[in-house]
Amino acid sequence: MSKPPFDDVINPSHYTEGRNIEPLDVILDWCPGDYLLGSIIKSLSRVGRKGDPLQDLEKAQFYLSKKIEHLKRG
Repeated sequence: MSKPPFDDVINPSHYTEGRNIEPLDVILDWCPGDYLLGSIIKSLSRVGRKGDPLQDLEKAQFYLSKKIEHLKRG
């Protein structure tokens, strides 16, 4: 089965190039309906692939902090 060509909307190369599993599939399988966990995975999946890696790590850290706050509130 061949992979579809890269598309900035459907499967951008900074998420899918050189990977066997798309981050979106991981997010849908591991954390369906959990925006914060999905955003953490999304941010981590593109570190070093698009723009500033530090920015992607800081985004992941932001979402992780929000998730921890949410869980502590109950």
